[in-house]
Amino acid sequence: MPNIDFTIEEVKKSVLTAIEKNQRFLFNELELQMLVARRLEQDFKADDGYIVHLEYRLPKGWNDDFDKAYAPWGETPYFDIVLEYVKNNKSQYIGIELKYKLKEVKLKEKDTEFKRFGESGQKGIKLVSNQAAENEGRYDFWKDVKRLELLAEHFKDSVIGGIAIFLTNQGNYTNQVTDNKYSLFNLSEKQKDTLLYWDHQTPPTWCNKWWKGACKTCKNPCGEAQKTEPAKRKDKDSVKWGSELCHYKRPNFSFKNTYKPLWLVGSDGWLGPLGQRFYCCYVTIPKCK
Repeated sequence: MPNIDFTIEEVKKSVLTAIEKNQRFLFNELELQMLVARRLEQDFKADDGYIVHLEYRLPKGWNDDFDKAYAPWGETPYFDIVLEYVKNNKSQYIGIELKYKLKEVKLKEKDTEFKRFGESGQKGIKLVSNQAAENEGRYDFWKDVKRLELLAEHFKDSVIGGIAIFLTNQGNYTNQVTDNKYSLFNLSEKQKDTLLYWDHQTPPTWCNKWWKGACKTCKNPCGEAQKTEPAKRKDKDSVKWGSELCHYKRPNFSFKNTYKPLWLVGSDGWLGPLGQRFYCCYVTIPKCK
């Protein structure tokens, strides 16, 4: 018999412990996935019937109702981690989604323990660049919550819930958003069953310049602009990035449940690797009844 229960609370405890106790600087979301997966394999052992899946893909056509509900995003869904528990030839699942957003990090003079191939770096070397667009980061977190809610809803016989995690060294994410265009995606408030919409009625100045006002309506004009505009500009990557802010890439959505993000060790965060202060919020998605 397993020495640990297969419940949302036990899995959440394992995941948050891995994050809070980590003393190694993580460069990207993949490293965060591996950190959490290793902890899950340690706590939920294969000999007890547990299987840890990474990048768990749900091909289109597997569940028509899920496909229809997830269709606005126009992508094949992947789940960062899925923990499976097999008992009496029947499986139960918990989905886990991870977001990891970083501000710029440079080596400090005292960071002598951080080495690459056995050698210490010079003071001031940039380890990671600043990941801006906090509004997108907030949207993507709540999109993860919605994906997990849809998973629990449309696979209710086997999925017992999900956990969405947001880890960052950017303290701004703990603050209340004052810009009305994105205030619905706060990480400090409850999200109820009201419609969450990505307000792009007043596009940024760069959007007006590049797309000549194409983003001013919700009638999906940006898809047409994307077909022709990149050929006229050298900075195609920026054009693509700009198009991702448009309506057809940021669909509106609402929740069936009410969710309130909770902050691990409070909104003040904790001191982590390389002297960085980290902040972690999480949302638990319950089993669909």
